[in-house]
Amino acid sequence: MVLSRRALLGVASAMAFGAGVVAQGESGVKEYGVFELRQYTLRARQRDTLIAMFEQSFLEPQNALGAHVIGTFRDLDDADRFVWVRGFRDMDARQEALTAFYGGPVWQAKRTAANATILDSDNVLLLRPAGPGQGFQDQLWGHDLPYQTCVSGPRAWRGRDRDLAESARRLPT
Repeated sequence: MVLSRRALLGVASAMAFGAGVVAQGESGVKEYGVFELRQYTLRARQRDTLIAMFEQSFLEPQNALGAHVIGTFRDLDDADRFVWVRGFRDMDARQEALTAFYGGPVWQAKRTAANATILDSDNVLLLRPAGPGQGFQDQLWGHDLPYQTCVSGPRAWRGRDRDLAESARRLPT
């Protein structure tokens, strides 16, 4: 079974809202109150290039600065679309993390190559959980914030929580 665009976005939203309930960090429990659901339109046949660059160079620096990458996705209906979700403690933490990352050495060194793969990066939803305890935490996972990559359908998830793929199968299309 292949995830439709609606199901893919539903899974990404579920991850964002579910992760927003509680994530355990080194210093204890952290709340993530702000999420970005980012959908990039890429130049033809550049998705794997961007994802490789993203995974090799951009994940760890963003996470270290407080821009926690929750998941990256390949849109199975569009070979030239890359979808990803990142979360922040709050809007102030978001501003600090984005300023530090995009002004920092990693992005400065790799931005030209990354931007060369992207046609449009403006399709971004800024999300907040609907309220305390809201979201999909209980249905999707009950442990630390996982990093997930959907590579080719619900049975091909890479990451700590493979049950998410089964949850995706139950989403309405």
